[in-house]
Amino acid sequence: MFLKRFAVVVLLFAAGAFGSANAQSFSIPCQPGSLNMPYARGSISISYNVCFSPTMYWDATMTYNNVSFDGSFSINGAMSMRLNFAGQSISSVVFSGGPLTYTIGGQPYTVSFNNLSFSLNSAFQAGAPSGSLTINGQTVPASTEYFAYLFR
Repeated sequence: MFLKRFAVVVLLFAAGAFGSANAQSFSIPCQPGSLNMPYARGSISISYNVCFSPTMYWDATMTYNNVSFDGSFSINGAMSMRLNFAGQSISSVVFSGGPLTYTIGGQPYTVSFNNLSFSLNSAFQAGAPSGSLTINGQTVPASTEYFAYLFR
């Protein structure tokens, strides 16, 4: 008899604590972390939070420390990036902040991100761009053409 009463108390407590989805929202605190990825020249430092409140997303600040991929393309500076998840895949990515200094073939470009956003399909292909970029002082609207430079 004691076990039945105990089970009822636990059920009532759980129902009161979590309630219906409309009455309360369930959230788990964000989990922080950091990474440092060295390259042949330079490194990328990432500090991030993975959050489950009420949907899953990943917020990060990415700092490029004189990163050079092949000598003709390099990045320096910091920006923010958010990955939004739907189910078990990334549904969109948003870039903000900066500036980053890209050097492409010896030509420098100073780039700031104005909530540059892309939807992503299951093959990680970008679509539905929104927001803008400011490149060397000139603001240009979002385009999927920029996506390849961001994930090089």
